[in-house]
Amino acid sequence: MERTKHFSDSRRGRSRRGFASNQSAVQQSQETVNSHFEISVEVFRSVARIMLGNLMTEELEIVAFKIPE
Repeated sequence: MERTKHFSDSRRGRSRRGFASNQSAVQQSQETVNSHFEISVEVFRSVARIMLGNLMTEELEIVAFKIPE
């Protein structure tokens, strides 16, 4: 009886350690995903700014070169 109890105690301890390492791996994965997401958002914003800037410049050029009738 004593031996079985000891075995289950040691097994429980091991699963707790495994859980802690899994938890830290999950946390690292979440941090990586979050940082990649933040980079993606910044890239999207930069591209949007460039595209809007190009559109506005083109519109200004069209207005500037329009011949009044």
